[in-house]
Amino acid sequence: MAASFEAVSGVHLSMDQLRALYPLKRKAFADEAQSVDLVGDELLELIKSLDYIQLGIVTSSNRAEIEPILQKERILSFLDVVVYGNDVKRYKPDPEPYLLALERLGVAGGGAVVFEDSVAGLESARSAGCRVVPVRHPGEVVDLVRGVLAG
Repeated sequence: MAASFEAVSGVHLSMDQLRALYPLKRKAFADEAQSVDLVGDELLELIKSLDYIQLGIVTSSNRAEIEPILQKERILSFLDVVVYGNDVKRYKPDPEPYLLALERLGVAGGGAVVFEDSVAGLESARSAGCRVVPVRHPGEVVDLVRGVLAG
């Protein structure tokens, strides 16, 4: 992470310096997430229509960061499970987050379809035995879900 930050910004910071900035990052993230709509109407309607399927979210971010967004976007009530980063000891790419979600859903890995947008998440889901659909851009999620549902 530090190397990526340095490559983008041209500024070298130690891990201690980066950790000290984390509260500012969290606040900026929360402010931005509250000021924009992240889930479009089409995706929200699709989620609502999938009441016959167990739905969940697996994130490496902590509950305090993500749950307010899920509430604001009106999707939390449609989810059967949410696994947050503070629910696990090992983050993606380790399979633990997805294994916990599968356990909470009572589903075997092969019975789950995961839509993932990160390399670490793809590896995590695959290692947990899930069928994985890569997401390159949030705008393609609706079509990807419809494609999976159509077989």
